[in-house]
Amino acid sequence: MLPLAVFAGTYVLLWRRGSAVLTAANLMVTRDQRFRLVDGYNLEINNVMPQDAGDYVCQISDGDNRDQIHTVEILVPPSIRMSPSNGQLKARKGGSITLECKASGNPVPSIHWTRKDNMLPTGEKALEGFSITLNKVDRHQAGVYQCTASNGVGEPVTVDMQLDVLYPPEIEVERSWVHTGEGYEAQLVCIVHGEPAPELMWYQDTILLDPTDRRKMESRGNKHTLNIRNVQGSDFGNYSCVADNSLGRAKKYMELSGRKIKPLGWQYFSFPGRQKQQLFSLQEFRLFP
Repeated sequence: MLPLAVFAGTYVLLWRRGSAVLTAANLMVTRDQRFRLVDGYNLEINNVMPQDAGDYVCQISDGDNRDQIHTVEILVPPSIRMSPSNGQLKARKGGSITLECKASGNPVPSIHWTRKDNMLPTGEKALEGFSITLNKVDRHQAGVYQCTASNGVGEPVTVDMQLDVLYPPEIEVERSWVHTGEGYEAQLVCIVHGEPAPELMWYQDTILLDPTDRRKMESRGNKHTLNIRNVQGSDFGNYSCVADNSLGRAKKYMELSGRKIKPLGWQYFSFPGRQKQQLFSLQEFRLFP
């Protein structure tokens, strides 16, 4: 409510905002029903909105025109407009991308950036500013980035932005040489990364493998496993896992061996200031059928 001190006498009271007249004497001129007169001369605004901010003038005409000016400031909690609006961003490996977060409110909100369950690529926990730019991106910079706006009015507001980094497949093998024996089981494991998610295929030499009653392929997240039960002599040899996506292809090799191993030598170690000790270490192997 905008109060007005009025003294006894003959006068005409008028409320206006800029050149727009709101009331004249007891008459409501504005058609905005949020405005009303209280006790005949105090102006009340209900359901205030940001656009109601500004100067309101009470003009008293009693022979001498006198004005009383009330300045209304509307405190507005922060709100955020993301770019893009769905919060989904994609960048190619090695490229650059800018994440933007535009906030509004009164007072003007401050903005800071964090990364969900991780540090920012700069190694910092948080950064201030309406945007952050990432250069030479790789898969380690993918994830959820959080933009938080606060201005002391109401609660801070946080939005999530998902960054996906597009890159060709990358493969790591758990073991490049796997030893087993006939009648036993064997596991060959490839760890595959890529975006879009790669399709994985297993080969023995140049033959594409399909599941059988003894052979099973499993995938859990980035871990892809070829399980072989009741290993037979024909299972020994070279294997490869091949990963494909729209950006490229990768291949890694492994060997499944049934050859036995036998130590050929031992080595003695001594330590300064101590009596020579016989510490045995397997030094080399000989493979034989």
